[in-house]
This record gives sequence, structure tokens and C-alpha cells, in this order.
Amino acid sequence: MHNLIDNDRCGDILLHEFDGTLTPQTERQTDDFCVLFLDVETTGISFENDRIIQLALRPVFVNRSSFKISKLAGIKLLYNDPGVEISDEITALTGVTTDDVRDQKIDWSWLASIIERVDFVICHNAKFDRNFVMRHLQEVDIPEPSTIWSCSLRQINWDSACRGSHSLEVLCVWHGFYYQAHNAGRDVDALIHLLALSNRVEELIINAQKSQWRVFAVDLPFEKKDEIKARKYQWDGEVRMWSIGIEDKMEAETELEYLTTKYKIQPQLFEIEPRYLFA
Repeated sequence: MHNLIDNDRCGDILLHEFDGTLTPQTERQTDDFCVLFLDVETTGISFENDRIIQLALRPVFVNRSSFKISKLAGIKLLYNDPGVEISDEITALTGVTTDDVRDQKIDWSWLASIIERVDFVICHNAKFDRNFVMRHLQEVDIPEPSTIWSCSLRQINWDSACRGSHSLEVLCVWHGFYYQAHNAGRDVDALIHLLALSNRVEELIINAQKSQWRVFAVDLPFEKKDEIKARKYQWDGEVRMWSIGIEDKMEAETELEYLTTKYKIQPQLFEIEPRYLFA
């Protein structure tokens, strides 16, 4: 039987349902580092208006040399009352009901202390999860932990496995398994299984420690927006301008020169340190 990522895809393709079983890949060592896998379910996608309703976290120890998982702590699944009724659409997507969260509150101080103690936080869409968590911490005046957040969606080159979509569900299928998605606990365990199965932990951790160079197309004429979007720029609503993140500084400087020459503007270049990448 073959998986979709195999070069030889003739014959039957085997898909199995992931039952949630996770096992260490190597023996525990005293210098292993600790990562925290984290996922949230929310009432919607607006950082300003929506709320976390379910949060899952599982600490995992990783061998410093082989990047193999050496120990898995138990998973913790928390519920949070958003103060509003959970819509039928969100319940259908996540399985979380208003009754599940009623009068439930996450101890944000405890969560911040856990995040501060680990070496990395790993999410499949770190910008989404991080911003929701940080908003809740800010609301109760808890300082932002200094821990680096790493993103398995953007900091792993999945194109070699699947070009069509890099969603967690699709990547899992391409690696031979499926699971009941959009529950924070199941999403966390599926991501751990995917990274272990694909041997991508090392790539993720190495990339998570790199700065990104962000080019801002300052004063770009409005009529040029489609051209800049074609170059993979994204609209930054906070500063109201188009920007792109580039890993290599020389490539970023080349892009800066391109914008200056092509559009006769004065673009700006900033280094974004690892801990601020998904802020």
C-alpha cells in the first residue's frame, strides 16, 4: 500500500483513521527541550470581536540532536465561556456547545506561566492561535510571555508533499491518515502525529529561530494593488499598507530595490525577530 506522498503512487492508496495514540520516538535525555503544542477553537475569526471557547495544550519533549519526540505529557482540554451563545455554525464545526462552556473560565495566568516555561509553542496557524491567546492575556493585564511561537503551516515547506492545500486535514490525508478535525484536542494530537510521521520537527524548529525581513510598499498607488498581490504581498490592516515577509535579507533588499525602481516609491525594510513573527 502507498501514501499520496510516495513517488510510486500506483495501486491502492492506504488511508487509516488516527485513533489518537501517540508514542515517543526515542529515549528521554536530560538536555531535551520542551515544546508546547497548542490549538484554540473560537466563536469566529475576528481577533477583536470573537472569543476562545476551547483550548488544548500538550507539552512534548524533543531530543536536541535527533529532533525525535522523547516524552509526551498528558493533553489538557480547557473550555471558556465567551459570554454569548455559541452559534449553530460554530457548534457544527467544532462540536462545542453553549452548555459545554457555560460558567467555564480559563486561568490565563496559569496558561501564561506554562507558555513562559517551554522553549517553543507550536501551532498549525500560529498567527490565529497566538493572537487570540494574547488578546485574552491583555484583557487581564498579563504580560506577554517571551517564548517563540512556531507555525507548522508557514515554517515548513510542505510543497514537496502537497501543493494544493496546506491545511492540517489535507496534509494528514497526504501522509496516510485522517481524523475528526476542528476539535482542539484532536487537532493538537493530529499535528504531533503528522510532524513525527513526516520527520519535520527539525525543519520547523530551525526555521522558527530565524528572523524575517518584512518589506512595506509605502505609498504604493492604489491602482497597482493587483500587481503587488501577484507578488504575494498581503494587506496589513494595522499599518494600512501592502507588505511581504522574506527570510533572506539579500532577497529582501533586492525586493526593496525593485519597488523603488518600478513604482517610484520609498519602501521600507524591517527585521522581525522570531518572537514577534506572528504578532
